[in-house]
Amino acid sequence: MKKFPNRYVLKISGESLGNKDGLYNYEQIANLTNQIKELHENDKDLIIIIGGGNIWRGKLSEEIKISQDKGDYMGMLATIMNSVVFAESLKNIGVPVELFSSFTVEHVAVKYSKDAAMDALKNKKVVIISGGTGLPFFTTDTTAVLRASELFANTILMGKNGVDGVYEADPKTHPGVKRFDFLSYDEAINKKIKIMDETAFTMCKNQKIKILVFNASEENAFIKCLNNKIKYTTIN
Repeated sequence: MKKFPNRYVLKISGESLGNKDGLYNYEQIANLTNQIKELHENDKDLIIIIGGGNIWRGKLSEEIKISQDKGDYMGMLATIMNSVVFAESLKNIGVPVELFSSFTVEHVAVKYSKDAAMDALKNKKVVIISGGTGLPFFTTDTTAVLRASELFANTILMGKNGVDGVYEADPKTHPGVKRFDFLSYDEAINKKIKIMDETAFTMCKNQKIKILVFNASEENAFIKCLNNKIKYTTIN
């Protein structure tokens, strides 16, 4: 089946929803949800994957001495919490939403299936998919690629927190490091670019899914990215 040209996966980091003073920054959430509303009203099919980094980070597993698989499940639960906040915020401004979870969470989200998500998109709902892949040892980046493949999206919009594209190293700790406007998937893998894991890059390459990486902290960043009015890196 052909990909839908107006169907996008939006990967939103958990950190984009919060700040150093608390789990959630409601001005930032409003900035994001208002963008979703505008894109939805302009006939974009939207699939949203939200990380959990404002609540749980993988390194905490080591610090409190729990196994990686249990830590990963805690991360999945964090994505569900963030997705509930985001879904309710969208509903409050009149955006039709279907919230899915990769595993059963009764009374909170619909159990994800490809057919159910495709039906929701057909009915012009914004689809939010929480809970990662439902399995440990996979990142939400891999989840974004997997769902893009299943639901025939041709582009992943990867909003990063405070970083305007892809660099050879973290520009926050390596000032002056080289920035890329464009990378092939092979270059991203060979250079060990850290914005996604190698599994996710390989899946994108095989499924011919384009990735645009940009600073989600900028006002209207997702809209600007689609209109070429913001700096971003293309991986293709």
